Amino acid sequence: MLSIAAGHDVAYLTGPVAGGRESYYSGAVAAGEPAGLWYGAGADALGLRGEVGADLMEAMYSRLLDPRDPATHSRSTWGQAAALANAHRTYRSAEDIYAELLTANPHARPERRAELRAQAERSARQAVSFIDVTFSAPKSVSVLGVAFERAAADARRAGDHQAADAWAAHQRAVEDAVLAGSRAALDYLQDRAGYSRVGHHGGGGGRWTDAHGWMVAQFLQHDSRDRDPHLHVHNAILNRVRCADGTYRALDSRAIHAFRGAAGAIAERVMEAHLTRALGVRFETRPDGKAREVIGVRQDVMDLFSSRRRAVTAKATQLIAAFTARFGRDPSGLEHTRLAQQATLLTRAAKSHDGESLDDRLDRWENETRTAVIGGLAQVANDVLAHAQRVGPAAEWAVRDIVERALAAVAEGRQSWSESDLLRAVSDELPGHLGVAPESIRDLLEGISDTTRLRAVQLSPDEPTEGLPPELHLDDGRSVYSEPGGIRYATNGQLAADHALRRAAVRQGDAQSRFPRSGVA
Repeated sequence: MLSIAAGHDVAYLTGPVAGGRESYYSGAVAAGEPAGLWYGAGADALGLRGEVGADLMEAMYSRLLDPRDPATHSRSTWGQAAALANAHRTYRSAEDIYAELLTANPHARPERRAELRAQAERSARQAVSFIDVTFSAPKSVSVLGVAFERAAADARRAGDHQAADAWAAHQRAVEDAVLAGSRAALDYLQDRAGYSRVGHHGGGGGRWTDAHGWMVAQFLQHDSRDRDPHLHVHNAILNRVRCADGTYRALDSRAIHAFRGAAGAIAERVMEAHLTRALGVRFETRPDGKAREVIGVRQDVMDLFSSRRRAVTAKATQLIAAFTARFGRDPSGLEHTRLAQQATLLTRAAKSHDGESLDDRLDRWENETRTAVIGGLAQVANDVLAHAQRVGPAAEWAVRDIVERALAAVAEGRQSWSESDLLRAVSDELPGHLGVAPESIRDLLEGISDTTRLRAVQLSPDEPTEGLPPELHLDDGRSVYSEPGGIRYATNGQLAADHALRRAAVRQGDAQSRFPRSGVA
């Protein structure tokens, strides 16, 4: 799964939260989490390689200082450092807005003051210093990583260093696969969604410019806020990128959102291909069709480590029951969605483990696993490897079948769909065990998607490029006035159904005009 969020204050990443073992972005190495790593063509161009330093990250992300200037690397000389780009905009803080509201309402009672504070927090704006694109592995992969980690720790305590090294290598293979998937998503997004907006888009004169050299601080994390195994990678993309004219501008985050589905599909498939090649594990699609899991990790074990999902489900059930009791009816589809979102927010825990050590964490997870599996995490590791030894040939599938099913999937429940929606659907319709090398995944998915798109109808025309001077062409040949990912498609069946509905509405309107309903005044 791939999620996208705006990042505002780097102090949150490098300050108090970063002091714990589960630190998001820095300071975590001493307590068990790996250091962040620089990634992206833009980072490489500026000489940013290897581990991410907390001070350098703050200097770049909060102050937009140039990492090529030695003064940027020392907090004491930030005042003399050269700027990489124009500084972030500054906005009034929530506290400042609240103070102004109190001045205008000097006699506000406590209840009114609470309302004013909430209003101030809603009104406050913050500069977006980075975009956090987070890739999360499916639960079975996270549990597998923990199982290997526990097996290595047990072997080390028993004095069997050879076995410990072997299990540790298996654990690294899992983590490397998750990182590889995350990087595949970033590579795809850099290519397809790497743009900045220029000009006044609200007035119709705006255009896009190529901005594919991203600077990313990439961090692998092992567990969730609810202390469950949860392998995920935070990719903090600096919200400044060098554009085609050499100027550093903000990223077009809408383009990143537009291609999120496709990027997530590529990340998942690349991660799976790496695990299959390194460990021989096999993936199969879950019964609900929404994801693929490692064969050999039992569902009841995965459920043990899904306390977040259980908490959200329980809270949502509670909120829906309260809604029904108050209004005397079940919530509508939109109301149901909003109640689920509220449940998600209400059950969101702060990420803190109260100083839990790595050994404490493994002991806790081992004890939880033994409630479902005799032999605990070691049995999970052995079960997966036993299945890996008899992984078998790749599943058989036909392009024509995938095309038909993907078209049906994107047409269900929506009037139109995007290129990203289609690639996501293609991946979902493919079997779990593809037997394809990681480096071939993107070409495979894009190739089938291109074939499928030939069966669809493009609803919006391409921006014309004939007669445009070279400077008004993007690197891929499109017009600079063409919105990335903005083209919509539909199937012939969708268009026929829509046309039939329109004709029925016209006939109904004609009938009403010929035979108006009479009434009594």
